[in-house]
Amino acid sequence: MISGVVAIGLAIVLRGLSEPAYRGQTLSNWIVVTRVHPDDDEARMAVRHLASNSIPLLLDWIKREDRPTPRARIAEAKDRAIAFLEKHRVIKPRPHSMFMDWKSSYRSLANAAFTELGPEAAPASIPPLIDSLSSTDLQVYALAAGALGEIGPQASAAIPVIQKKLADTNVMIRVGAARVLGQMGADPGVFMPTVVESLLDPDYTFLDYKLELLLKHKDRARAALPILMNILTNSANLGSPTNAFVRQQVTGALMQLQPNDNAGT
Repeated sequence: MISGVVAIGLAIVLRGLSEPAYRGQTLSNWIVVTRVHPDDDEARMAVRHLASNSIPLLLDWIKREDRPTPRARIAEAKDRAIAFLEKHRVIKPRPHSMFMDWKSSYRSLANAAFTELGPEAAPASIPPLIDSLSSTDLQVYALAAGALGEIGPQASAAIPVIQKKLADTNVMIRVGAARVLGQMGADPGVFMPTVVESLLDPDYTFLDYKLELLLKHKDRARAALPILMNILTNSANLGSPTNAFVRQQVTGALMQLQPNDNAGT
């Protein structure tokens, strides 16, 4: 393992904001490998050591707009042509493989790299990531906040900035800010009321996300119990399969918050 780390260190070639490489594969290629094969230890090691020396590059990627790659455009054109020929019975219909355009979003690649780095991204990345929190591009803000959350308590300087998002008009921005604050070690008494309040939102699309965060701070979740019970009661009026999903999620949360009660039955 040590020899592999040394080899990667020697293999890094970084000029300006160009990509470093190891064994002929660029950093972005190694990140794609980790997404396709999450258990590939060599790929994860390569990402950690290439990315740790490429923080400015990752910060640049966060601000890069998503766009399809040339290969993706070609694949899309090919699919359209095949669909046309099948529709007009020039060729027989057949199964089609899906082309995954992993490099259409360098923002997501940067996010994956910061997730892999975790606290190793500190301290060099913290000030520029905090600066990125002021971006008017919501995705840039979200990726910067997520990266700071992955760094954890070392990024506590960002707490005052993230905390302001608890007053955002978008409920999921508020919940996302609460999650990041928890990762950075902020006082749960500050952000957990936001999580509890978010359960009043009648849109249950991200209910599992909210409940996961709620259960991470059970000692601050008592105020959520009547809200959860109310959701459980009213979910009978929801259409299926939403009804089943909501009941399952809420019942599971209540069982963890009230282990001695037979919630929902």
